[in-house]
Amino acid sequence: MAYTERFEEVHELLAEFDAGERIPGVWATPWIDVENFHRVVAIFNVGAMDAGATVDVELREATSDAGAGAQTLIAATQLTQAGGDANSWITVGAQSENFTTNTRYKFVQLQVTVAVNNVNFAACLLGFQPRYAPVVNAWDENANA
Repeated sequence: MAYTERFEEVHELLAEFDAGERIPGVWATPWIDVENFHRVVAIFNVGAMDAGATVDVELREATSDAGAGAQTLIAATQLTQAGGDANSWITVGAQSENFTTNTRYKFVQLQVTVAVNNVNFAACLLGFQPRYAPVVNAWDENANA
């Protein structure tokens, strides 16, 4: 990576969950086309967890933005209140080589499953190393401020 690159030239925020309390259920981002990125990474922060609460965090892949053929790409170890996982940070990431390529899996979704009791969390999904990075105008006065 060149030191002249700006962070936003090689990383893109694709989706996010704002911090807040979530009831038990499945929380998922829209399906996002990540064909233009070499890597995707979810950054997940779990806060307070009510008694007995569990959280599963996974990246899922699909062949369309409607979720056709959806399957787990990679999953984190389950976080539990009983295991002392409250107030923790985790990352879950995948490279383009990890995708099921023979059937055009190119859409990703961050899915968080909260079970048993309420959990506070925030998360974001980032695309890294774009295949076709935008051209930056070095004379853009906003870029040089």
